[in-house]
Amino acid sequence: MIYDETNITETIVDCETCTAPCYKLIDCAGVGNHPTVSTPDLAFSAYVGQVISWIDDADAPDFIERCAIVEEYVCRKESYPTPVITVMDCFKTCTACQYVEPEPEEPAIVTGRTIIPGYDVADCNPVPKCPTCE
Repeated sequence: MIYDETNITETIVDCETCTAPCYKLIDCAGVGNHPTVSTPDLAFSAYVGQVISWIDDADAPDFIERCAIVEEYVCRKESYPTPVITVMDCFKTCTACQYVEPEPEEPAIVTGRTIIPGYDVADCNPVPKCPTCE
């Protein structure tokens, strides 16, 4: 087969541009919940294979913290939205990232009655007993 200029589909300036890494954030709750986004920021190389909680700075002042798995890919091969991302924390699993703090227990009801440690609780209507009074 003979190739000519009609066979050229893409021209890349240099090898670095051709193989430049990007990092996609795949939402832990599923792509239907939030689309996959990406960043060319090389700092994200430290998070590859891990789960991060992150916010989109454009959501200010109502930030929504999301959990996503970080994967590396070649920038020129895939295209995703590129928001300004702030990493909040890093986790090993999506489950750990999406952990919701349990609701606090109901506060104890203070009755005003006190007990000295190691003593039995007296009856509510005690009958006075003493050695000299019978």
